[in-house]
Amino acid sequence: MKEHSGIYTITNKITGTIYVGSSKKVLQRLQGHKRDLRKNKHHNKNLQKDYNIYEENNFIFNPIEIVLDHELLLKEESKWVEYYKKVCDLKVYNEAAIDGIRAKSSEQCRKERSIRQKKLWENPEYKKKMKDVHKGKKYKNRRIPSWTRNISMNELLYLYNEEKYSANKLAIKYNIDSHCIVQRLKNPEKFIDSDFSYDLSKHKYVEGKYSERSRKCISNTLKEFNLTKDNKNSIL
Repeated sequence: MKEHSGIYTITNKITGTIYVGSSKKVLQRLQGHKRDLRKNKHHNKNLQKDYNIYEENNFIFNPIEIVLDHELLLKEESKWVEYYKKVCDLKVYNEAAIDGIRAKSSEQCRKERSIRQKKLWENPEYKKKMKDVHKGKKYKNRRIPSWTRNISMNELLYLYNEEKYSANKLAIKYNIDSHCIVQRLKNPEKFIDSDFSYDLSKHKYVEGKYSERSRKCISNTLKEFNLTKDNKNSIL
């Protein structure tokens, strides 16, 4: 079936409450609504709540009007919302829509929300509260930026030169991107700290992403960290 822009409704057969929407691709948008409702992630909380209670078979997903001019979509949507509310005397799930502009996404609302958030962050108590909320959160599969870690250059150069660790293996060990390790190996003098004692004359960085030593170390690295050939490229 050919896609059209226009207006659609989602009707609760039990309560008669209606959700009115508009889209440039109506059928695709209706499928998106179904997907979000099934995942319990729909942006309209009231519609999601009723969907969870009455289940999908008690809702009708239906296109009601074709609107070829995309600029008129919100205006036509607003008319249908007012029609169902005032003429048909039905409840609607939609938030207020005036002159074709959704109140929740209007420019004025966004500006006001931004001002409120800025004022909140000026409050030291609110700032402390938000820091406490996010304190200690762990993010899986995320390479932590190198500047957030205190990597000992003594240990790094020792592992690279004496233990024959590759740059890739060091990146996994310290959980940072490999290019951060390479930068330290290329220019160790830039990252020397007060406790540095390693003899730089023993250090020699082998240029090349796939250096001979790196190739020899890859298979051992995969075994040590229980990685497979499929995800090998994620560490290179």
